Amino acid sequence: GMIYEMNRRMAHALLSQKGCAMQKGEVVGLLLPNIPEYVPAIYGSLMAGLTVTFANPLYTPEEICRQFENAGVRLVITLPVLLPVAQIYKSKAKKYRGTVSIGGQHNVQENIFGFQQLLMENHESELPVIDPEETAILPYSSGTTGMPKGVELTHNNLVANLVQGTHPEFAKYYRPEYAGITETILTIPPFFHIYGFNAILNMCLKTRNHLVSIPR
Repeated sequence: GMIYEMNRRMAHALLSQKGCAMQKGEVVGLLLPNIPEYVPAIYGSLMAGLTVTFANPLYTPEEICRQFENAGVRLVITLPVLLPVAQIYKSKAKKYRGTVSIGGQHNVQENIFGFQQLLMENHESELPVIDPEETAILPYSSGTTGMPKGVELTHNNLVANLVQGTHPEFAKYYRPEYAGITETILTIPPFFHIYGFNAILNMCLKTRNHLVSIPR
């Protein structure tokens, strides 16, 4: 379908775009609110064999840089309004490949690449085989008992949680008779939070429900 095709095109772009081509296992940082483009941004990254960490866009530049430095982020996907924060991180990062701007345009001199342009262009690359035990995402704890810490979750971890969430023995709200019924879900929990990502975004895609994204 259309979502799969957008994810696939994003994956090819991330692996082959001249000036910011990523390598399997490297880390992408998402600095985004809840917007529709979050889907190809994160699934395209995962399809490319990359690891994703996501940050609260309302964090201070210092907080974002600390997380991205700790995670080893090589590329940031963000909005034009947040490009200055990405550029601050770029100046601190030891190895930085580039920034993808959703709603922005290519600026090759600054290694900034327009999200829509990447999707429209044809990129030649071979998508890697994904090991289910490889790290998929690297969310950070809230820091209630100290500084936020990265939590490694594999592809298997995410899939297992989705299976649990739709199993009648574990999720009493889910019933087989609900299959095929499309609901409309307001995505109030942020996607940069593990609950918003796996329990809302991933679960709704798995159960084919409609998502209404609310940026704030």
